[in-house]
Amino acid sequence: MSQAEFQIRIDPTGEILIEVMGAQGPVCTDLTAFLEDALGTVQERRFKSEYYTGQIQTDNRVQNQQY
Repeated sequence: MSQAEFQIRIDPTGEILIEVMGAQGPVCTDLTAFLEDALGTVQERRFKSEYYTGQIQTDNRVQNQQY
């Protein structure tokens, strides 16, 4: 079983993008759930072509929440 990796980017406007690499099937959304819960509401979820061929890589845009 391969190990999934996350790439997290924060752009100058504060938008957060999470990319999952190395996960099989729709498990990527399960893997990022803890980050999405901590960071706020997902504004957009885009699946790359690898999602539909078994290799999961996603960009999840998360809106920051102030606590």
